Amino acid sequence: MATLQDILSGNFPAAQRYAEGYAQMPSYLQDPYLGLSTSNIGNVTKGLLGTTVYHGTSPEAAKAIQKKGFDLSKSADGSIWFTTDPNIGEVAATGKGGIIKSVIDENKIKLGGYDEADKYFTDQLISQGYQGLKFPNAAGEFTHYTIFDPETLKGLLGNTQKNKNVYSLLEQQNKSTTPKIPTSNIFQNEAIQLPSSKRKTIDEIIGKGKESSLPSEYVDVSQIVPTQKNVTIPNLKSVKNVPTDEAIAVKDNGMYYLIDGHHRVANQILNNNNNVKIRVLE
Repeated sequence: MATLQDILSGNFPAAQRYAEGYAQMPSYLQDPYLGLSTSNIGNVTKGLLGTTVYHGTSPEAAKAIQKKGFDLSKSADGSIWFTTDPNIGEVAATGKGGIIKSVIDENKIKLGGYDEADKYFTDQLISQGYQGLKFPNAAGEFTHYTIFDPETLKGLLGNTQKNKNVYSLLEQQNKSTTPKIPTSNIFQNEAIQLPSSKRKTIDEIIGKGKESSLPSEYVDVSQIVPTQKNVTIPNLKSVKNVPTDEAIAVKDNGMYYLIDGHHRVANQILNNNNNVKIRVLE
């Protein structure tokens, strides 16, 4: 069992395998599933249940997992690792792996954390009823999970294989407005116009094509305020694989008013990604 010091330093088998390039893959290699469990139907927009997670492995192993399930006997430390980071790290640049995408519902499983990882071996955790461990990173940007309970792993694979098309569900829930979808049905905050004094500065930056000069931040979606009232299904689909890196927001009183990139950020929210990378004007 890895100690807390091992986890923080990356000195444990799963981290070493990540470093070899097997478990950190770019978003364009992600599987087509949308990460929404069938148990979530009827609650697609606000209050999504569960957290979208990613497991990186080789392409061959990814195919085998989708057919037969996770095999704990092939794990270096007797568990399967997942992360909420959709880009799964910088070694994704190798482009040599596959991604298994699923949903973890923390309300349905017992998870330990850093303290439990430091005190107990896996067998001891299992005897206490734990099914896995949860490790938020220090910056609060991403969370890593290690799952060592076989039945829980079967459920995670089921979440992957039974996903419904989130756009179809959106259409069902917004029949009176489709193809338009109110941003208030996706974002956690209602649409609000930015004060004109704040808007003028960002418009000048965009007008001069200097958006790339703005610094990037990882922002919790609960702090993002849309400034347009609607998004559309066709536009959501057209940018579903486009990252949010170039989305633009203005920070004011602790909130981030989204100026450009509503559809890109909306896709991340629909996929249960709680932190998104955007450009920010302070």
